[in-house]
Amino acid sequence: MANGIFPLIGQLEDAGSCSKVYKELEVKEEDLIKFRDYLSNDIGVIYEMPICPATISGMHITNTNHIILDKRTGLSCPWFWLDEPQLQVIGNINNMSYDEIVRKVLEYRASRFDAVQEMEKHIELYPFGGCGGNVKQLLKTYIDISKKGLK
Repeated sequence: MANGIFPLIGQLEDAGSCSKVYKELEVKEEDLIKFRDYLSNDIGVIYEMPICPATISGMHITNTNHIILDKRTGLSCPWFWLDEPQLQVIGNINNMSYDEIVRKVLEYRASRFDAVQEMEKHIELYPFGGCGGNVKQLLKTYIDISKKGLK
């Protein structure tokens, strides 16, 4: 702390090969909450995983050249959910122009926007959040940006 060095603290995703040993490796939520409270009360640091801007504004391309979105939200990366990704393939990078990709991303996001607003109301704030940021804060930020016309 004296040197201004802070670790990146995030929660483990229950996905992929990790799922086989997730219960063995995970830090229990009550322990994460105690640690978060310690950081806040004893150290004076309010910490949560920062929002990754690529989750909203990036383009996720698989190793097979498919452009994918988070199926539930239309966001560019699904890892903030802390579970097995649900993917929506919108096309292949080799067969689409940039304008077509952007149009398809925006169309899919528009089709999911009402559901995203409803999700955000019912999601609890995770103690720290995972890759991409804390899901509740990420969805709130996305909703706020979208309402300003930056879809």
